[in-house]
Amino acid sequence: MCPLLERYPASGNFALRLWAERSTALGGFEPMSFGAGQLLLGPDGGLEYRFPGGDADAAFYRVRADAKPR
Repeated sequence: MCPLLERYPASGNFALRLWAERSTALGGFEPMSFGAGQLLLGPDGGLEYRFPGGDADAAFYRVRADAKPR
């Protein structure tokens, strides 16, 4: 899988687009939204996505960079 990079011709900058999904049963993943204040830079320079865990006893998450989930 290759990340989907978008280039802005006017500035020459690139954008790395990410999508997050959540499931409580390893199937039927639902999209998660990135909200204001949830994306932070960690002390090591990594990108952190902070979100509530929800009410389920267990949950599964996946992050995609190849294409927006359907």
